[in-house]
Amino acid sequence: MPPQTRGRRRAEVSADSAAAALLPQPSLPDEIWEQVMSHFTDNRDYFGFGLVCKRFRDLVRHGAALESTAFLWNGQPGYSSVQRVELFVEWLATRVGRPCSDLLLQLVPPPVYLGSYAYASIRQSLWCVLGQLAQQLTVLDSRGSNDLIPKVGNWTAGFSRLESLSLTSQDSGLTVTANLAGLTRLTHLGLLATIAQPEFHQLAEEDAQMASYRGARLALPEGNFLPTGLRSLRLGSPLLQTLPLQLSTLTGLTSLYLESRRQVPVEMLCDRLLPLAPGLRRLHVMSGMAPPAFLPHLAAFTSLDALDVSRNQWSVDDVPGADGMQQIVDLLQQGLAPLTNLTQPGLADMALPALPPAVTTMSGLIYLECSMNLPSLTLPAGQYLGSIVWLAVDWDTLASSAAVMSSLHKLEELCVAVLPAGTEAGATVAAVLRSLAKLPRLSALYCSHESYSSNRGVMAAVKRLQRAKPALQLKSLQECPF
Repeated sequence: MPPQTRGRRRAEVSADSAAAALLPQPSLPDEIWEQVMSHFTDNRDYFGFGLVCKRFRDLVRHGAALESTAFLWNGQPGYSSVQRVELFVEWLATRVGRPCSDLLLQLVPPPVYLGSYAYASIRQSLWCVLGQLAQQLTVLDSRGSNDLIPKVGNWTAGFSRLESLSLTSQDSGLTVTANLAGLTRLTHLGLLATIAQPEFHQLAEEDAQMASYRGARLALPEGNFLPTGLRSLRLGSPLLQTLPLQLSTLTGLTSLYLESRRQVPVEMLCDRLLPLAPGLRRLHVMSGMAPPAFLPHLAAFTSLDALDVSRNQWSVDDVPGADGMQQIVDLLQQGLAPLTNLTQPGLADMALPALPPAVTTMSGLIYLECSMNLPSLTLPAGQYLGSIVWLAVDWDTLASSAAVMSSLHKLEELCVAVLPAGTEAGATVAAVLRSLAKLPRLSALYCSHESYSSNRGVMAAVKRLQRAKPALQLKSLQECPF
């Protein structure tokens, strides 16, 4: 194609929409640009994108590689799908001949007029080349395709360089049919099926609750399908109730994350997890999957640095009697007491009336999450407070623990979740804010906007706190890393 034709074609493409002026201009040598674009035969033919991917796969097979970077397929606001494809083509071509260690691909719904078949073609073409590109691959699918991983052929054969793989499907479920054991270099694996906006508090009956989860089912193969060299594994789904039998053999695991809204039998948890106890440093068993009878078995995980059992709440059938939640505190105490190396306990949203005494004896504590429990929960005095760097609690807890606030002299980040109850809520928040000015290292405060925006006294306390600590960052709960 003559140079003048090339320029005219680019001008035509750039004039396709009002957002074109925002697009970066091609910075590639014309030869490379034409080499890629010649296989993208028509910029309005979405099936042509598959040709680009195939061409790029051929380039990679001949020794080309990508540099460490991330790419979001969903583009930017105002960009048409055509422009997103063009930007992706440009991005691919600029990476030819450079090493790659990390690739993030986000799959989102295309415009309706594209049709599902066209989108499936693009996704399959992309997948054909991904194995050639990255050591770390993260895929986020919010389209609802229920086909995140291709079901045809042994796709794992092309991923010989892959060391980290994370697959997250939102509102569509995740079905794994491939034998992942072929990914021999894989050390991190995440398989998560989530729902976008769960309204758990509005669901009164089990049937209605399960119906809301049906789009977030995690289906795993039977037998030994996991790589044996895994060091980190994440499995999560609201409906996850059966753990892979192979899990107990992955003794090289140092980090294990499990999450489900369904309770897993204690016998299964013990069978799958206790063989891993000597090597595990991080264990997350969250959101309702751990029955109370499992809590004393935590005592076996003496090598743990981090343990999170947040959002495990039980019914009266699990903990009968008026002192049911105190029984939970006692069971937690049995499990936590031997964990002398623990530095990061997560005990949020468990309806706990008090902290287990074992927490107050953890001299190396740097992280404590105990928000969204009962208003009676306090921070007892103790040396454990002096080492805490990150803390997540409620306003009521801080208000009732005012006498020990000055002991948090290493605290850097504070997340305050639940608003105080009653007519004196504003006074409670204001009192806590005044005490925060005494914390010498506090640099970030996460709380809801409603905590201070509707009360004049609270707003005044916020302003005084900001004057006393000009470097303090006031952030929303959505930004909280806890």
